[in-house]
Amino acid sequence: MTSKLIHKALFTILLISLAYSLTFAQQKNNSKTTEERIIYASDLLEASKKNNDPEGLAEAYYLFGKIEHGLGNIEKSLDYFLKSLVIVEDRNMPYQTGRLYHQMAGIAHESGQTDEYKRIKEVSKNIFLKGNSIRGLKQFFPELVNNYAETDIVTKAALLYNKASELIPTNPDSSLILFNDALELLNGYDDEFFSLSLIQAGKANLLSSLGKFKEAEILLNDMNERLKTGLSKNSHFKARLYNAWYTYFNDKKDYKKALEYLLLRIEMDKIIYQADRDGALSKLKIQYNTEKNELLLKENSLKIKTQNRIILIVLIGLLLSIGLAFLFYYLYHSRAQTLRTNNILIREQNHRVKNNLQLISSLINLQKENIYDSKSKRALEDTQFRLESIAILHRQLYDGKNAGSVNIADFLGNVLKYALDSFDLTTKLKITQNIQEIELEPDKASSLGLILNELITNSCKYAFPFTEEPELNFEVKLLDESLIYFKYADNGPGVVNKETFQNGFGMDLIKMQTAQLKGNLEIDIFEKLELTMTFNRN
Repeated sequence: MTSKLIHKALFTILLISLAYSLTFAQQKNNSKTTEERIIYASDLLEASKKNNDPEGLAEAYYLFGKIEHGLGNIEKSLDYFLKSLVIVEDRNMPYQTGRLYHQMAGIAHESGQTDEYKRIKEVSKNIFLKGNSIRGLKQFFPELVNNYAETDIVTKAALLYNKASELIPTNPDSSLILFNDALELLNGYDDEFFSLSLIQAGKANLLSSLGKFKEAEILLNDMNERLKTGLSKNSHFKARLYNAWYTYFNDKKDYKKALEYLLLRIEMDKIIYQADRDGALSKLKIQYNTEKNELLLKENSLKIKTQNRIILIVLIGLLLSIGLAFLFYYLYHSRAQTLRTNNILIREQNHRVKNNLQLISSLINLQKENIYDSKSKRALEDTQFRLESIAILHRQLYDGKNAGSVNIADFLGNVLKYALDSFDLTTKLKITQNIQEIELEPDKASSLGLILNELITNSCKYAFPFTEEPELNFEVKLLDESLIYFKYADNGPGVVNKETFQNGFGMDLIKMQTAQLKGNLEIDIFEKLELTMTFNRN
């Protein structure tokens, strides 16, 4: 009996020691500085690339996404999360997939996209449920979070913040307690300043709504001090701070100050939307080329090595007639298998590119639904048109017979049809067009498509609606074996605000693409809109 009691006591002590060790290790991990996290994620990324470990690569991208989120770099954070998502979804990893959607839901919540936040959060929850991920489902029960030692401090604080935000309308006192608990958890985590500021802003707004203006002002002044650091150039942080001050002064009935901060918040929103617009096309091109090259190089490297060995064997086998016949037979079948594999890889890559194009278009569309500034909304719509021009080129390039060139007549015709269908002008417009059957390399076709997209979009917006019988004259032809002539004209009233048109983003894009084509450009905007351009085919 005594022996059993001794064994039981020793077993209990062992369990307590193990629990303490795990808790200490977790706390040590939670207390890592940003620099230590970056070093760890970088080492994991390099090791995963070296060992060809997709799951490790996905984890490294996820860690970099969390680091950028903590630093307030929302766009970089989302980019890393999407890279990780492509890998884990393809490998059916429910916890990692749901965790990424949960992080992106948090970004939507911070950006004020309430409906999108609820939708993505529900997607995350369903993935955890379907995959029976208990570890993931814990994130949806904040009231139980303190029962799990493995939950990190920053996640606890985020969950308490979400719960506090939900309780504001019905139970402000409890909400205030939860805000205080969240701030207490982040005490000493200075590198988590973006999460800290989010909680401070929420608490300050609650205090000002309760008439506790002095306490609210202390929190907002602390955020002001943080603005003097590296966050002074972070538009997302400044927008959050200005919005918090606007709410504070509005509750205080100091409407003059409230209006000043509201205007500052609107200005920050414009900067954020402008950056999103300018970066959309370049990011798409970089992401497409990078993923395509990485996939093809990685998957074909082993095939190339194998083929080199086979060629060596064939050269040696030339000494023996029987060996020669056998080795040629083997080489033929090996290369046939390689071609079949490459065709499968190309089809898979094209499918991924098509999905990425659709994903970016959907993200722009979701962002557009939450914008009320007409100028910013038009800018996003223009970006979608440019994006569709690239998508049309991609479909024609890889759905056609020749992947190395583009038929200009088919491509420009599809760009023109998409724009007219979008503005419902297909049957109302008289079109005079002469487009010769010219084969052009993809890069030059892309530049020509973007130029046409800018011109037809401009005409549909500012020319055709103000013309009783709208007409369009469009011509592409060869002047000789190498020189291509491009002409576009409408019968609209001409450009009203000529200075804005000449210095606008659209005109800059046309000039940039003309320079890429090494072409000569002439444009008339006074009595009408007419553009002519010549450039070399080769």
